[in-house]
Amino acid sequence: MTDGEKIEENETTDNDKKNISVKGVSKNLYNRVLNIARDSGKTLGEITDDAYSSIVATVDGALNVSKAFVEGTRKGTSRIIENIKNLDLTEKDLSDIGQRVTIRNVVHLVLKDMSDSAFNSGINLIVHVNELEYADTIKKSSILLKSKFVDHIACIKSKK
Repeated sequence: MTDGEKIEENETTDNDKKNISVKGVSKNLYNRVLNIARDSGKTLGEITDDAYSSIVATVDGALNVSKAFVEGTRKGTSRIIENIKNLDLTEKDLSDIGQRVTIRNVVHLVLKDMSDSAFNSGINLIVHVNELEYADTIKKSSILLKSKFVDHIACIKSKK
């Protein structure tokens, strides 16, 4: 509310509505809203109520979008696992982390007991790994697309 604006509330009427007067509304805007009310066959109070409802819905909608955006961004970011000499990682490990991971600066990385879909949904990037071994349940193409600066990549045949 700017200087000169003031809302006065009077006694409550039926249907949980109040008689109010709003001071500080520009005459031009008031006349435009009054014309809208006349043209639509509604009262000035009904038009004003509709306008307030629209403002509240817009603000609520914007807040929900903002919350969804922040949550989506949080889910879209990955956790970093780094600077480890030897690391064995399984599908259960990824599930326990509960968020995508970026693996970097690992000497020897072994991805085992992991499906291709778990790998794709759980691993964001593999970077600066000397030796990477992966289970044959993971597609080589999936490994290649997420690997950068990996010296050696080898497939581990599953025991059947």
